[in-house]
Amino acid sequence: MRATLIHNPGAGEGRALRASLLRLLRRAGYDVTYLSTKDKDYAQAVAGAEGLVVAAGGDGTVRRVAIALAGGKAVMAVLPMGTANNLARALGLTGSHARMAETWKDARPRRFDIGRVVLPWEESHFVESVGLGWFSDTMARLDKRAAAEIEAIAARNQRLSRARLHFIKAIRRARPFEAVVTVDRRRIAGRFLAVEAMNICSLGPNLMLAPAADSADGKLDVVLVRADERERLDDYLRRRIEHEPDPPALTIVRGRRVRIEAEARRPHVDDKPGPRKSVRLGGLVDGAAMAIDIGVRRGAVTILAPD
Repeated sequence: MRATLIHNPGAGEGRALRASLLRLLRRAGYDVTYLSTKDKDYAQAVAGAEGLVVAAGGDGTVRRVAIALAGGKAVMAVLPMGTANNLARALGLTGSHARMAETWKDARPRRFDIGRVVLPWEESHFVESVGLGWFSDTMARLDKRAAAEIEAIAARNQRLSRARLHFIKAIRRARPFEAVVTVDRRRIAGRFLAVEAMNICSLGPNLMLAPAADSADGKLDVVLVRADERERLDDYLRRRIEHEPDPPALTIVRGRRVRIEAEARRPHVDDKPGPRKSVRLGGLVDGAAMAIDIGVRRGAVTILAPD
């Protein structure tokens, strides 16, 4: 059986880890072709691949591979190697890499949705979420020094805890914004701290905002945090981080199509904050400065996941 291994050499121990991954897949019975995410043509090779494509890296690597595979013939498998591993968690992938590889031959193929977003300046795709407000602004404010300090922490759980604190502290100073959010035919207007259209349950450093999100249902879970719900968001995230099993106290509307008309703010697409742009467009409601249209391509990728 053939497998194409897509590896982020920046995750883990570089060459030593590459050799370890190749041995692992060969022991599991695969004839392996290796590609690095540093190779310029790896996305093109993934798009045309057949058989099994294995994404070995963090959420960014998994995202790029999943988007490249959308609509293709290959089946995707994941070896999570990042800090958050939100996609792997959403798929129920746990245990050692060796154990994961052993289960692929008998694993249940499942469909995975890919999101599509049209911004005023570009069209893009996502696997986790698209949004405005508190989360996006906090990501943009995390400078290189803070990011380097987090990455320098050896223990994964401690890295997650440090990163989560940045986002929780930012809730206190998050600046509200005016927006009209339309989910299918439902229109919600107001002043918000955050609007997140989520394909999976978590974003960032395992911040679970949409616990019931299903990445195979062809719908997005749109999380709406109003300006007067600052304390509710803060309390909810602190409880989640402490692993308390409280149900979510946030407003979530589920739908296939989402439109956000808002004052000019910096949006994010998955883990990438967008540019700071103000695009004046005609025909928008309530004097909005920008519009974001979000949809989902149901079952665009086939992924191996446990039952």
